[in-house]
Amino acid sequence: MTKRASRIGAATWGPLALLLAVTIVVPAMIFDQFRQADDSQRDLLLRSIRHQGALVVRTMTPLFEQPVDSVLPDLALAVARIDPEIARIRVFVRPLDGATAGFFYVATNARLKSWQMEAERREITALGVLSELEGTCQAGSPRTTAYQSEEGAPELITSIVPYRSETACWVLLLSHNAAEYGAAAVRDTWDSPKVHAAMALYITLVVAAAALIASVLLGLARMRRAARSMREGDAVARFGDSAQMPQFAELAREFDDLVAAMRRTAEELRGAAEDNAHALKTPVATIRHAAENLQAQAGNPETRETLGIVLRATDRLSELVQSIRRLDQAAADALAPQRHPVDLSALLTALAGDYRATIHDQGITLGDSVSPGLTVSGDVDMLETVFENLLDNAVSFAPRDSRLQLNATLHEGWIEITLDDQGPGVAPELLERIFERHVSIRPDAADSVAAGNFGIGLWICRRHIAVHGGTITAANRPDGGLRMCVRLPARPST
Repeated sequence: MTKRASRIGAATWGPLALLLAVTIVVPAMIFDQFRQADDSQRDLLLRSIRHQGALVVRTMTPLFEQPVDSVLPDLALAVARIDPEIARIRVFVRPLDGATAGFFYVATNARLKSWQMEAERREITALGVLSELEGTCQAGSPRTTAYQSEEGAPELITSIVPYRSETACWVLLLSHNAAEYGAAAVRDTWDSPKVHAAMALYITLVVAAAALIASVLLGLARMRRAARSMREGDAVARFGDSAQMPQFAELAREFDDLVAAMRRTAEELRGAAEDNAHALKTPVATIRHAAENLQAQAGNPETRETLGIVLRATDRLSELVQSIRRLDQAAADALAPQRHPVDLSALLTALAGDYRATIHDQGITLGDSVSPGLTVSGDVDMLETVFENLLDNAVSFAPRDSRLQLNATLHEGWIEITLDDQGPGVAPELLERIFERHVSIRPDAADSVAAGNFGIGLWICRRHIAVHGGTITAANRPDGGLRMCVRLPARPST
């Protein structure tokens, strides 16, 4: 059961692991494409904003070249004319006389009072956006900084453009409303609405696919349980009762029809085997009876010899009829075996006792070592036929004063039955052939046919054991003789 579960697990979890890997890799690839697109959009936006700042500085360059004290009123008017909806502009200046440290906030297009401008200057200075301009009046790497303006609106400082005149270092600082397009400059890709929409759609698809896969797996598991119930002899089990998915309904009906057809065929084969055997038995018996009467009344030796040949042929024909019947029954049992719990320990012990009494007169002994509690799920008649054939075969090869040994043990969920004899064994290259139909490998083939050995016993054994999910093999024993080994899956204890 554990090995079967591991096989099912390997067959199921392999594709699921691949599907999980694809589920992880695909969104990662899609997100990477979104990230690259966001980076390109952000870079384009920031370059546009900084270019805008450079243009504003260029228009104010004539004012920046004038002395600081005289140009401040004109500069304030020029900055105030720029629409705040386009960009918030702040102008800072630091005289280069060496006696002044830090920047002064001198102009803005926002309507701020002087005390508000001073508070805003302190806050912007505290952000460090002007610190790198203290000594060189040259901007470093571009940066985007979030800022809460004195008017209470969240802003993004998106452009810092310095200009150095002969007397001062001017700094033009541009900011934009963070709730509008300026948010794209600092927004993480995960916060993008298009990413949210894509992830919602992807998660929906994944959940739908997972639900579909789970439904398929559950449907297959139900059909597998139904098949196991049928194999174990449940005559009322049906695939249609287990398949709940509409997609499986038609398939389940086809399987049910197939099983029903196989069961009908099996019953027809069993009936035909019995009818044919009965139909042939009567004329064969009539021929034999007539030949025996003629032989008893015949005075000519040649006539009696001829009638003896007829009688032997009649016996062979009778054996052939029984062999054909057994073949038809074996085919029927393979199509639709009857499954029930079988106490294999009791069956083997009883067979050993029966054969021990029968073969005692032949000088053959039979020892048995059968573990108790060995149970399989199967057809008791089929299993009894298997072990009767094996014992008959072993007895037919065993020399006088030899010993047979029958053992049965449980090992890792499998019942292992071995039967050892002290006969001549089989040539290694013929060990597999002895299980073929109509193959009888005996020292005297003529005697074999006369004795009714038509080479179907071991073939039936292999067929019956395969129907029960087991195996049967033959091997020569190191100390002489042949060992037949049967392995059957043990029935789980409930």
